[in-house]
Amino acid sequence: MVERLIPSQLWKHLSIAVLALLVGSLVLLAACDPILTSRLVGDDLASLAVLPTGRLIPFLSTLALLGAAELAWLIGWVRSSSARDFAGQYRVWRRAAALWFFFALCVSTGAHWSFSRTVTSALPFSFWKAEALGWLVPSLLIGAVLLTHLHRDMRGCRTSLALLWAAALCYVVSAVCHGLPSASAGVPRLLGSAAALYGHLLLFASVLVHSRHVVYVDADPPPVQAPKKGAEQPPGELGGRGHGPHRPRRSRHDASSHEPSP
Repeated sequence: MVERLIPSQLWKHLSIAVLALLVGSLVLLAACDPILTSRLVGDDLASLAVLPTGRLIPFLSTLALLGAAELAWLIGWVRSSSARDFAGQYRVWRRAAALWFFFALCVSTGAHWSFSRTVTSALPFSFWKAEALGWLVPSLLIGAVLLTHLHRDMRGCRTSLALLWAAALCYVVSAVCHGLPSASAGVPRLLGSAAALYGHLLLFASVLVHSRHVVYVDADPPPVQAPKKGAEQPPGELGGRGHGPHRPRRSRHDASSHEPSP
């Protein structure tokens, strides 16, 4: 059943990712020059891409987050059958799926702005750019924690891991643009929206490529990295070969000293 949903050819996954990025780039180009876009497709269609009222960029972001959430749930389901996941690392994918579903809801409805206004208005003090920082700071903190856990679980696939970090970089750029004093101006707003959209699309591409890795390559968690040379090592782990505590070998001098004298 899973094999029917996830193709085994890597080029198909990369083609879908490139196509999604191309569609996002076309939408951003339309938002950059609304006058030219209105001449080409008309005012009604051009209004869908114009910021801040256009809904095409939030629509694509919502689709990307929903796709990433569904694939994350699928990865967690496949990973849960692993006989070597003693620590239960597959649960991070269930948490990621729930979080990305919630983020998709916020992007599609603007609920994060309403949440930020409600929380900041209830505070007994005010601070700079409270409306934006009220949702930026929690999102960045939650995203950083999730990124740490996903990095640990995705080390087996370099392609998906590189796409994940590219998405994280785009999110940081978007957060910086939203935190600028002139965030409501044309260029910072467009740059922040573009970085956020590319972040969502790269996140979808990362989870899409990693789903192939989990289904067809290895459903087990990545092996624990060996400790550095000279570091103290617990008994029974990598250097101990799993056969109990490591016992020092007796030297030839020690052996001769314990031999009975004639």
